[in-house]
This record gives sequence, structure tokens and C-alpha cells, in this order.
Amino acid sequence: MKSARHNTLHLLLVLMLMGFAMFNLGLAQTTLRIGTPNDKRPSIVAAQRVLQVAYARLHIQVEFINAPPKRVDADFKNGVIDGMSYRYSAAPDPLVVLIQTPITYDDLVVFSAGTNLKVEGFPSLRPYTVGYIRGTNFLETQLIGISTETAPTSESMLRKLVAGRTNLAVDARSSLCVAQQLGLKKIYVIEPALAHLPGYFVLQKKHQAQAQPLENILKKMEKEGEIQKILTLATKEFMAKCGV
Repeated sequence: MKSARHNTLHLLLVLMLMGFAMFNLGLAQTTLRIGTPNDKRPSIVAAQRVLQVAYARLHIQVEFINAPPKRVDADFKNGVIDGMSYRYSAAPDPLVVLIQTPITYDDLVVFSAGTNLKVEGFPSLRPYTVGYIRGTNFLETQLIGISTETAPTSESMLRKLVAGRTNLAVDARSSLCVAQQLGLKKIYVIEPALAHLPGYFVLQKKHQAQAQPLENILKKMEKEGEIQKILTLATKEFMAKCGV
């Protein structure tokens, strides 16, 4: 009788410790809600796929909340969502948990519908009115002091460019495919790229315990070329839609 009671207590203790460990890893939460821009560009699709694979290996379910970038940013700051699929900055931020391994990449380029210039970084854009997607924090910082016109989507940004409301636009290179799909044949890319940017996943501070296990998985995926393979496939699928 005493042995049975001892075994029961031992089992309960083990279960409590397992539950505590799962809670610390964030596994107690049913689903992790991750905000992501409502855009199908390769970098965004690749980021989602990388996170799906990584979190599946942690046995954590994820749900992607699609919304305009400005809304994603606001929802993250207000604690409505648990993470943002990626942001360009790797600068330390005490308010968030930044995962150091990039999960995607973007080439930022200048789009034109007739204005020609020699691209030499963001300062070379100062004489012009530049369009970009609202809520892109990196561009908001880089374009300070430059006349700008924001848009909610790539489509809207490109239409404003053709309509003459902006002289130039700055976005991911993949938006050239969007221009082709919209029949905006006047739009072209001015080389070279402004920047080749890595995208970093960010979490709310309450999920700090997930950071190291997730980092370990992403580092392994990066080392084995898995992240690049996912991005390459997403890019190939995207460009196939516009016949490139």
C-alpha cells in the first residue's frame, strides 16, 4: 500500500515537472499567432515556410495573421499577436525577443516609370518623391528627409508611380513581377540594388523561453542550406506566375 502511494506521488511529481518544462518552452499555449504582411512576395512566403518547419520541430502550432504591414506592426506593439514573421533590423531592442538567424532575404531596389538616376544609396533619392509600402519601418528610417508617398500594398504603390504621384518607388525586387501582372509595362528596375536585407523573426518578451530552442533549429537549417532552398523555391514559384 505504502509502495503504491509512493509510486503515485512519484508519478505526479514527474508529470508536474514535465508540465512546468512545457510551459517554460511555450508549449502550453495552443497556437502561436504570428503577424505577416498580406503579400505573396517570395521573402514573405519563405519566412512563413521556414517558421512552420522550425516550430513543427518544437511541436508548437503556429497561425499566420495576414494584414497590411502597418497593422501587423501595431498589433505586435499592442500585444495582439505573439510575433512578427520578420523585420529587417537586427538592432537590439529591449522590448522584443529578436531571433538572430535570418529566416529570409530581400533585395530592395528602385523602381521607375521614366525617371533616370544613378543609384548610390538612399541619399541619391533626395531630389525625388519616393513611394513605399506603409509600415515598412526600415524604409521609414532610411527615407527621413526625403519626400515620400506611402501606399498600403505593392499594387497601389506601383499604380501611384505610373500615375506620376511619385517619381520613384522602393520595394523588393519581386514587385517587378507584380507590375507585369498589372500590365504596368512602363515600370523598370534601376540597378544596382539599394540593399540586400536579411529578415529576422521577432517574438513578444513573454516567449523568451522559445528563443534558444528556436535559434538552435534555425542555425541548423541555415547551416544545411535548408533556409536558402525554401527561399529559392518560393522565388521560383512566384516568378513562374508572371512568366519569368
